[in-house]
Order: sequence, then C-alpha cells, then structure tokens
Amino acid sequence: MKKTLLHILLLLCCVISFKTNAFDCCPNADLIVSRITITNTPTDDNIQYEYELKNVGLDTMFLNRMLIQSYVSKDQVLGGDVAAGGAIFPSDTPYLLPGETYIGNRGSYPNTTTIAEYPYVIIEIKLKSGETMTECSTSNNIGVAEITTIVADADITAFSLNEQTSVATIDNTNHAIEIDVFHGTDMTNLTSTFTLSTGANASPASGVAVDFTCPAVFEVTSSAGNTQSWSVVVNEEPNYTPSDIMLDNTSVDENTATTTIVGKLSTTDGNTDQTHTYTLVAGTGDADNTSFSISGDQLLTAASFDFESKNTYSIRIKTNDGFGGAYEKAFTITVNDVAEAPTDIILSNTSIDENEASNTVVGTLTTTDEDNGDTFTYSLIAGSGGADNSAFSINGSELIAAESFDFEGKASYHIRIKTEDNGGNGFEKAFTITVSDVQESPTDISLSSASVNENEATGTLVGTLSSTDEDAGETFSYSLVAGNGDSDNSSFSIDGAELLTAESFDFESKSLYSVRIRTEDSGGNIYERAFDITVTDVNEVTTSLDHVRKQNIKLFPVPAKDKVSIEVLKGTEKPLLIQVINTSGQVVLEYAPSKTITDLDLSQLKKGIYTITVLTNNDQYNLKLYKK
Repeated sequence: MKKTLLHILLLLCCVISFKTNAFDCCPNADLIVSRITITNTPTDDNIQYEYELKNVGLDTMFLNRMLIQSYVSKDQVLGGDVAAGGAIFPSDTPYLLPGETYIGNRGSYPNTTTIAEYPYVIIEIKLKSGETMTECSTSNNIGVAEITTIVADADITAFSLNEQTSVATIDNTNHAIEIDVFHGTDMTNLTSTFTLSTGANASPASGVAVDFTCPAVFEVTSSAGNTQSWSVVVNEEPNYTPSDIMLDNTSVDENTATTTIVGKLSTTDGNTDQTHTYTLVAGTGDADNTSFSISGDQLLTAASFDFESKNTYSIRIKTNDGFGGAYEKAFTITVNDVAEAPTDIILSNTSIDENEASNTVVGTLTTTDEDNGDTFTYSLIAGSGGADNSAFSINGSELIAAESFDFEGKASYHIRIKTEDNGGNGFEKAFTITVSDVQESPTDISLSSASVNENEATGTLVGTLSSTDEDAGETFSYSLVAGNGDSDNSSFSIDGAELLTAESFDFESKSLYSVRIRTEDSGGNIYERAFDITVTDVNEVTTSLDHVRKQNIKLFPVPAKDKVSIEVLKGTEKPLLIQVINTSGQVVLEYAPSKTITDLDLSQLKKGIYTITVLTNNDQYNLKLYKK
C-alpha cells in the first residue's frame, strides 16, 4: 500500500513537471545497463541474450520514455563500426523505483554480418523527455558483451575404478587425474566410471574397459563443441607383508561335534583387498595342531573335547597373501566347561529285609557326572520300571521304604529314579528292590489229635504236630518244655513231629493231661504252646493189659517200627494164635507161635495203631501197639 501511494505521488510530480519544465523528469544517466548474458550457443543465424537495466538514481524512471537499441560491433565502442540489431520500447513494466531492475530478452542477428566479423553485442538506452519524446541523454547508458568468448565446460567432475584404494585426485588446472588401485590389479583391462560437465561427452566413454598400463587420455567435448584432453594415471599400490592374524573367538564348548567352528580368521595387511589363505604350521605353540583343521578362513575342531580331561590347546597358524607375504602366530584355544547331563545313578543297596519298619533307609543314591562339584536332587518319577514308586520315598539322597514289606507277600519292587544336576540336566534309571526273606519265628503249633484211649500201650500216638510259620519250606523240631501248662510233660514223649504216650492211661483214674510243647525252626526261632490231652473212656474187658501183664506176656519194643516181639513168660499158658488187627478190625498178620518168643514182621504195615491179639486154649489177650 505504501509503495502504491509513493508511485502515485511520483507520477503526479512528473505530470506537474511536464507542464512547467519539459526536462524535469529526465534522470540523465541514472538508468544503466547492469548486465548482458548470452543464453544460447550463438551462431551467425541466431544469438539469444538477456539484459538487465537498473535505476541507480533517486527518481522514478518511466520506461515508456526510453528506447532500447541493440547493435553488433567489431569492437567494444559504440561509435565504432556497428550494425543495428533492432530497437524496442519496454511495455511490460511502466516504471522503475530507485534501486529496481528490469530484465529483458533479445534475439536474432543482422543478416549482413557474422560473429567472426562482429564479435560484440552492445545495448544502448535512449531516454526521451517531454510531450515530443525528445532524446535527452545517451552518455554511459550502454552495455557490451563479447560473443566469441562464450564456451561450455568440458570437465571430468568425478572418476572412479572398482579396484581403487582411495578417491581419485582431479587436477582441473592441468586436466589430469591420478588414482591408486590394489596390488595385483590387472592394469590392462580396467573399467572406469566418471561424470562430466553438463551436456558434455567423452571418448573413451564411461563404463568402457581401458588399458591403464600407461597414462590414458580421455577427450571431453562440451555442449558448446569445444574439447579438452584429460590424462588419467593409475598407480598400483606396493605389496605389504601381513603384520598380524586375528581369531574372533578362541574358545569352544566341550562335547561339541568334530568340525565345529571355533572362530573366523582375519589378517592385518596394508593391502586391504587381498585374500589370505590360512594353514596350521609347525613351530612354537603347535603342540595341538592335529586337534584342529582350517577351512577357508574358519578354524574348526578335529575332535570332540572334554573339559575335565584337557581344557587348553595350543596351535600355530600361518597367513599368506598370495604375493609372497606371510605371517605366523600361536593361539591358545580354551575348552569351556559345559553343564553335562548325568550319565548314571548308583544305589548303594538294593535290598531290604522283610518286616522292617516304615521309613527304613534302603540305600544312598549317588550320581555319575563328568562335571566336578555338581550337586544333585533325586526324585521318584513315572515311566518304565516305576510301578512301585508309591512304596518308597526319597529324602535328600536316601531311598526310604514307605511301608513294611513281607517277603512271602511280594519279594521284589520296581521303581524309577531321576537325578538332576544344578544345571537342570537330568538322567533317569529303573531299579529293582528285593525284599530279603528273614527267618521269622513260628506263630502257632497245631496237634492233629488231642485225645487218646485209655489202656493204650506206652508209645501210643496221640497226634501229629505241625507249625504255622510265614517262611515257606521251613523245618521244625519239637520238644516238651517247662512252663505254664507243663504239669504232665512226663506222661508223654515226642518222636519227630509225633506226640506219644509215655505210659498207659486209665480214664477212671485221670482223664485230662496238660503238656507244654515248643517248636523251633531251622533258624533257632521258637514258639511254645500248652495243650490239654484228654483220655477217652473205653469199655474194658477182663483181658486187659493189666491182666496180660499179670499173666506175664511181654510186648517189645514199644513203639515198634519194622519188628515187634512177643514173649510168653513161664507159668503162662502157651499161645495157640497171634493176630495183628488194624483199626478197621481187619486181621493184617497172623502167626502160630512155636517158641516162647515170637517175632512179628511189621515192615509191610503202614504207620499207625494196631491191636495184637494172643489166643490160648482158655483165654484171649489184647495188646495195643503203635507202629512207627
């Protein structure tokens, strides 16, 4: 708004000045040609240029009061030999404030001239004043530009090779380039990549293989057609000897497989592009070379290592750059201790006596593990062989019975135990726990019969003894012993497992006898029990045993086994017939005695009680016999 008002005020001033003084608004030389720029590649037929006018005075300049005249000239002087190129009145900008500029464009070239003859462009400003537009000043209001000096750049602005070791050095003054490449580079066939000035081209072109054995020359042509030669020198760096070998890892876990990668090898070498080969070589520190191998740039194991057996290895490695440069170095490879899984469980004892109390210690558990200093926890775990886990428990490292075992009920138990080290590695194993048979004391005595008929002979079988004992297959011995219920022990005897009479009983005199019997097993364990033996009342005949005894008939031995003898003493009637009768009333043997003593063969008779009947002319005598 302020600028617009100022323009209006200045315009009024000039209008007023016109009516009073025709030259009041002519600023003389305050409008100058500040710049002329050629904007194309000029030819004799066409030249394009841009010019700039600047108000360097204090007054506003009205451009419709000026004439812009262009010329081509043989020199830089307006008064010289010139040819008119045309005139124009600016119309797009009506005025310029102090300090403002105006930019215009002109073109074409007089048909009668050439650039070679007229190499300069001159712009002249003619200022007009008053109503008649009279020219008021032209001094110093010109601009000059030389046409023949307009050329385009023909520069190489960037240059590179795949094999370069550093950035190329570009000398724009001498149009030279120098670049270094790796040692061993094939200089006869290098492909360069470069950039040029805008619009320029080169021969050889970028991306074309060139022989750089000697300095190569590149011809660069600018967009204006001018050319420039560029010299490119490629230097091969010298071969440096390797100065160190690095191994990025120098340890390996124990128990890893053969050909496990230990680490990657690298070489310190001034030639950063070179590929190095590595080998295990003899020399100081090579003691364990055979335990390793090298593949490319990788150090590998040639064995599986065990920390507990050996935890450090010494090797010697050589690096070679392929151009005669080599370096050797010794390395120490350490073996890492790994928490290895346990490999076995040992139980100090795998048997327990029957009848032991619950919580009895069966045995102590230990673990086989290569790791020194490991601690272990034990547990009963489900799995194969764990059918009887519930019958046991574990306290620390002790296997404990959770119940009392009976050999006769079950003689073996199957459990499965797990051990776990402090690294969480586990091992499981099944065990068979055997129950040991202990000679247990007999718990009872049985007597097959606890009664005997009165009047039976001495040695008569009362009954057979047997014992109750959990031990299968046990043997027992029996005896009459002192103690509660032993009052009549003397009236009996024991032969093996048979309770026998030691006298003949008379029901009418005494019908109940008490004895105390002991059983003893093969291990010396005993049991005692009192028995009541009853005497059975029998219908007696006059020919009783007492009568026989009065008649002096003697029976021996009693009891008998294979033979028994009957002796008829003096004064006794001679027997006519002797019979042996079993308990069923059958006559099993019969003899006609001819002597005072008659021997009876009992070898074919079964064990048991028999009646021996002795017949005379006037009487019959019955005797009881127990056959063993």
